[in-house]
Amino acid sequence: MVRVIILSLVLAGAALPALAQEPSSFRLGDYGAPRANAPKPPTDNSSDPGPIRILGDRWPWLEPGSIVCNSEDDLERYRAAIAARLAGQPAPTLGITCHRLTRRTPIDIADRHGPAETEIHLYNDAKQVAWTDAWLPTQRPR
Repeated sequence: MVRVIILSLVLAGAALPALAQEPSSFRLGDYGAPRANAPKPPTDNSSDPGPIRILGDRWPWLEPGSIVCNSEDDLERYRAAIAARLAGQPAPTLGITCHRLTRRTPIDIADRHGPAETEIHLYNDAKQVAWTDAWLPTQRPR
């Protein structure tokens, strides 16, 4: 019993100086809450990305990687060339004017010739009339 009392007094004596030298970042009773007069961290505005470009609520659009061809015939030749490549045959690509989109592009649907042939109007820099084989729903997804 006497050992326990002596041990308690020694531990309390060792803890008192640590509590008396209260560091500025810790105060009893604040539980880690920031103080009103605490210095704020510096803000670095040099890495400002600039204005954010928002496409808005424009629908429908084609996602990056969608195939766009200049004519319906080009789209058919493109699909025939892909089928020939998959069958292991040589695929003629000369004269096919199709390309992949590199960014999301708003469009208007002009005409549909089945589920995989759609005439569209692109709202990109060229504002061209094109054809795509992308599946485009008739109503906006929710």
